Amino acid sequence: MNMEENRQERIEELSRNMETGDLLKEMRKEKGITLAELGKEIGGVSVTYLSEIERGQKVPSDHLVRQLADYYDIDEDFLFAKFGKVPMAARRVFEDNPLLLKTLADIGRSDGIPEDMKQDLYDYLHNLYKHIANRKN
Repeated sequence: MNMEENRQERIEELSRNMETGDLLKEMRKEKGITLAELGKEIGGVSVTYLSEIERGQKVPSDHLVRQLADYYDIDEDFLFAKFGKVPMAARRVFEDNPLLLKTLADIGRSDGIPEDMKQDLYDYLHNLYKHIANRKN
């Protein structure tokens, strides 16, 4: 990866973190609580740290992402994705199934598969999962 690609990736990361921080700030304000109150509610997290997260300057730990998702009653996978993180449950699946991780990475890196076909593969895997999950219930 060259310097320009690194720079662009960093800009995208900062932008994503700022957007996610804005979302968290908006949800906090909708609840009508201060950063200090939020910090106490989720286990003694400092106002400074929460403020840095809301301003997009810091990315919370996985544990804090889970706490925030629980507190705001939102899907933790959604919040992990908003921060550009892989949920812990998915990481465990990848650790236990390295071939799945390799397959997904290979699909993502493949220059021979157009982007729309990559999405078709991901959709197919999701639909196959749903079909099997519904059949067992």
